[in-house]
Amino acid sequence: MRFQHFAMAATFCSSALGKTADPATNLAIRDVVNAFSFAVDTRPVPEFNSIFTQDAVLNLTIPGSQQTGIDNINKYLITLLTQFETQHSFGTQNVDVNADGTGATAITSFIGSFWDVSHSPPLYAQFCQQFNDTLVKTKGQWHISHKVVKFLTPSLGNLTLS
Repeated sequence: MRFQHFAMAATFCSSALGKTADPATNLAIRDVVNAFSFAVDTRPVPEFNSIFTQDAVLNLTIPGSQQTGIDNINKYLITLLTQFETQHSFGTQNVDVNADGTGATAITSFIGSFWDVSHSPPLYAQFCQQFNDTLVKTKGQWHISHKVVKFLTPSLGNLTLS
């Protein structure tokens, strides 16, 4: 019974906000957005190939971070992720699907934590951040075609990201 109420609430929230997606579509899109954070935090870099389109654009809004194409995104993230341990703690998320059901935008607020464990004690930074994702549906699957990561607050901690 609890899940029935959850499904009704999800449908109500979507329709109340003017969304065109059913709960299953919303969850499928959220799964892709969440998969990016899990891949960053746990480091299975090959996962990025199933998350992004081949011609995707990634912009972390730090110098030199804008990358185009899955190969460039993979190379950049492999290099960047060797510098830090990370943890993404999600907050609110909003999904808006285009009327034709082939495109969507998702905004996700989260706290991003970074540790540079090569120092003793480790250097640390924490930010309130936001993902702004554009997604497309191809062959029945959702993929991120454009991802911008915004930093909403100054860093808490002593680590500088570059």
